[in-house]
Amino acid sequence: MEEVGQYPINAERKLKRSDLGVELVRILSSEGHRIFSTERAREFSSRVGLKDSYLVEALYHLRRNQWIVSLRCGLYAISPIDSRRYAPSSGRPCTTMV
Repeated sequence: MEEVGQYPINAERKLKRSDLGVELVRILSSEGHRIFSTERAREFSSRVGLKDSYLVEALYHLRRNQWIVSLRCGLYAISPIDSRRYAPSSGRPCTTMV
């Protein structure tokens, strides 16, 4: 029996799925925004019911799950479908608030 606070070995890279975030990526892509800024994502976030206060966190999880790639702070590209399976996670997170 595991003790409280004990985690499985693979917990260091536990992925969080954001259905609203994935839907945001789908809408951005369908509208032709394969490269988008945080502000552009903010404009579309209300269409999927994503709260403005959760947007930056959703983008972080989308990046970790390889749905998007950070090109620079505040600018993202939607990952090709096949690359999510094989690509390592992108580098350091952006530390500048946008």
